[in-house]
Amino acid sequence: MVTAGLSTGACALLVPAQLHLAGASAGQIGLAFAAAGILFAVGSALTTAAGRRAVTLPVTCAGMLALTAALALGVLSTAPVILIVMLCAATAARSVLWTVSYPLAAEAAGRRGIGLGAAVGLLNGIWAATAVLGPLGAGLAAQHLGDRAAFGLTEVVCAAALAVTVVAGRSRIRARIPARLAARGPARLGPRVPARSAAGGGPDPDPVAGRASGAAVP
Repeated sequence: MVTAGLSTGACALLVPAQLHLAGASAGQIGLAFAAAGILFAVGSALTTAAGRRAVTLPVTCAGMLALTAALALGVLSTAPVILIVMLCAATAARSVLWTVSYPLAAEAAGRRGIGLGAAVGLLNGIWAATAVLGPLGAGLAAQHLGDRAAFGLTEVVCAAALAVTVVAGRSRIRARIPARLAARGPARLGPRVPARSAAGGGPDPDPVAGRASGAAVP
């Protein structure tokens, strides 16, 4: 949610400004954002259709990685074609992150006994904070360091958030292992005891062993 919000603010501020400087008209800029919006709708629909398979840590990390890689294009060049490709790629990655963030928050709230309303309110608060800090930070960075540096700083923040997510996810998985082993109970050791026959007169005869020794097998 943090990476999606910050990158949204940075792209919404810097991409139109650079396209305008390159001579693109308002209609052309709007067409580029409309194309990105279509990709967002398609990506969100596909993520929703995947259901529970999409609401996982690997999918979330993949979306964050794709977003980080897309922002690298803005660091390499601010040419109009590169910026449009970056905008579309970043928007497609954000479509996954925005879609899975709410069910992930609901799942985490259920594990910790937090109300669903509180979890959704927290997400909306994060979105509001990034909506303010994203354009503000990107604007200040672009004014003093340049647009490519602003994209670079946004990429660094996204990469750091990805690293924190991976470490936290691995720690949670490791914490679950002892609990799962304890739930299974102690392992059974020692030789397997033969089952008794239905008549109660000792273990069931082994038909294979009986054929090898020539004994009669009932």
